Amino acid sequence: MSSSLKCPRCKNKINIDDTFCRKCGNPVKSDIVSKTKMGEISEIIDEEKIEKKEIKNENDELINKNENNYNRINKVLIIILLIVIMLLSSIVFYFLFIKKEKECKTCECNPEIKYVEKEPTIQYINYEGYRFSIPLDWSFEGKDSLYKFINKDENMYVSISLLDTVTYDFFVSGDYQKMYIEKLQTENDIFINNKEEKVKNDIRCYVMNGTYDNYNYMIIVLENEKGVFIINSQFENNSVYTNKKEEVINFATSYIKNNKI
Repeated sequence: MSSSLKCPRCKNKINIDDTFCRKCGNPVKSDIVSKTKMGEISEIIDEEKIEKKEIKNENDELINKNENNYNRINKVLIIILLIVIMLLSSIVFYFLFIKKEKECKTCECNPEIKYVEKEPTIQYINYEGYRFSIPLDWSFEGKDSLYKFINKDENMYVSISLLDTVTYDFFVSGDYQKMYIEKLQTENDIFINNKEEKVKNDIRCYVMNGTYDNYNYMIIVLENEKGVFIINSQFENNSVYTNKKEEVINFATSYIKNNKI
């Protein structure tokens, strides 16, 4: 920084470190030098203040910029959160109301059983697009997802269900059949004593006879285009089994393949 100090006598410029004027030899007073030095120090301090102020302004701008970015990010996150909440609400609404309503059309609360016509000794029902004939003294008991029937004397229970995950040939194969029978015994205390394959009305069926709670129990597996029908028959009186087992087999094989209604 250049000095503006002058000699009191000749007004010649002198340096801040000079003790005498180089032109006239006049001694330079120390107070003038001190004031000059103080002025330079003040200028330095002012420059430092300006630099600090500029730095502060830059920091303030950076803080404001970060705050603006933060606010924008928060707004984006809030919008995303609202979208997610709306999607989840839509999914919950669908499964609680719409899907449940659709499922109820085919579940136990509103079974798709239809008595399509009656004859003097027989009546017909529709199950999974197939027509089955059942005796007139059977009545429908839809207490769960299975189609259940009970005869007039309430000593025989029959249910029909569709298993569409296996074919008939696979079901009656050794490994699957063994697993199925072991499951019956373990989970339901149903014991299978003998098995035989029949062909009736051009329909292959696999009949398994056994016991449940010391009473006769019969399972019939039938092939169809969708998989297999499984018909369970529980008899509350062993004499009923002798008289009614053919009735159950007739019911199981009463539909004709591809005869859909």
